[in-house]
Amino acid sequence: MTPRWIAIVDLARCEATGHDPVDAADAAIRGGAPRVLVRGRDATARRLLTVVDAVCARVPASQVLVTDRADVCVARGLAGVQLPAAGLPVAVARTVCGPAAEIGASVHDRAELDRARRASWAIVSPIWPTASKPGHPGIGLDGLSTLARAASVPILALGGVTPDRVPALVAAGAWGCAALTPFCEGAAASERAARSFAKAFERL
Repeated sequence: MTPRWIAIVDLARCEATGHDPVDAADAAIRGGAPRVLVRGRDATARRLLTVVDAVCARVPASQVLVTDRADVCVARGLAGVQLPAAGLPVAVARTVCGPAAEIGASVHDRAELDRARRASWAIVSPIWPTASKPGHPGIGLDGLSTLARAASVPILALGGVTPDRVPALVAAGAWGCAALTPFCEGAAASERAARSFAKAFERL
């Protein structure tokens, strides 16, 4: 079943804030995150694999996703892979990772959404302005609703997402959400955020 929400642990952001991504990922799962996505856009394959190994030493691999690297997903038996918009086609990733793998696709517009129709879910971003996409105003709830109506896969909303905004996102048509910033600010912040997101979905 598609997770209602995903905690994203970004290696570069953790490094910039001086926090350990492994501790953050562990804390997110401990706080109730259904999945944690290890994102290392500019990380070497060796660096990413090292972090994934350390995360999987603490939490089940069945709850861990990795961005882009289908090979790392297969090598470590992870739950799946989140594909960037310019990454592998969904069909190719599924061939590499196997039919049971969770294949997420990152999308920003209708054309990218159409290419994600065989994905397990589509992460749509940004909904609201966010530090990770400076200068982008976000598509807002109206834009989210438009894409959700056109989607053939569950939509997870990303960008400026907080637990308080979860009901509005779901009302706009999202299945759930993904969040990054609070999961890159240390273990304590990560666990608090995870508990808050978990409670938000319990109240729906």
